[in-house]
Amino acid sequence: MFIPTAGSKGKQKIKEEIPVTFSCKKLKLEEKVHAKNGIAIIKVKPVRPVGKVFITVDTPYGGAKAALTVAPTPKQWARDMLQSLVIAFVVAMFIVRPFFVQSFYIPSGSMIPTFYDNDRLMGSMLKYRLSDPHPGDVVIFKSTREADRKTYNLVVYKHLSITNYIKRLIAVGGDTVEVREGITYVNGKAYDEPYLNKEIGPPYQPDFPATKVPEDHLFFMGDNRYNSSDSRFCPDAKWQVYQNEDGLCFVPRKNVVAKAWVQFWPLDRITMIKHFKH
Repeated sequence: MFIPTAGSKGKQKIKEEIPVTFSCKKLKLEEKVHAKNGIAIIKVKPVRPVGKVFITVDTPYGGAKAALTVAPTPKQWARDMLQSLVIAFVVAMFIVRPFFVQSFYIPSGSMIPTFYDNDRLMGSMLKYRLSDPHPGDVVIFKSTREADRKTYNLVVYKHLSITNYIKRLIAVGGDTVEVREGITYVNGKAYDEPYLNKEIGPPYQPDFPATKVPEDHLFFMGDNRYNSSDSRFCPDAKWQVYQNEDGLCFVPRKNVVAKAWVQFWPLDRITMIKHFKH
């Protein structure tokens, strides 16, 4: 119903036919109709819900604004929910997961007491894209063992799955590693390793002969030294005790996946993961 704001008609109702223009930028609406007896009706069917909008009405007797809320239909709601889920999945799998953070599962006791079976943690993917890992860091990396590589023939392509490991970085390329009388030495310097599994009693690890780490490779050991398959085990090891046909051995720098960041399971042990500088 239109009532004039000025003129000789005062506050009387407008009964004659007058032109009316409806417009709304948000709805991309501009429609001209004629009002009869002061009433004009338009039908608006938005392509998608847009929330609160303002409709502007212009007439020869003045203008007005009306606020409307455009709610989604059930079909629009279902469509938008599906789109949101797809976008969230794409962002999580192809942006956040490969470049920022990822969750990991601890399947064994090789890192006791830092981690136990079934612990879960978040790893920072970005950290080692910007800098190199340092001895003392807890690192997630791709295995070098053939037994940990599996190929799945999918309909469109072949998918290669490689098992991830989590260990303590002990030395980098060019360093010489040795364990003598239960103490770790790197380049002749003794490491203080408070993170070792002390439940087994001293010595907390078996001796290991002096070994040089190849360039662009890393040397890892688990914190539970008597129960860890790590860089000490090589297929062509010259150290008899550690000879292994499919050992982990030296890990190429390119195999590094993430730096351990936050443990979030179990709930009673939620904590920021502590790294050491050697």
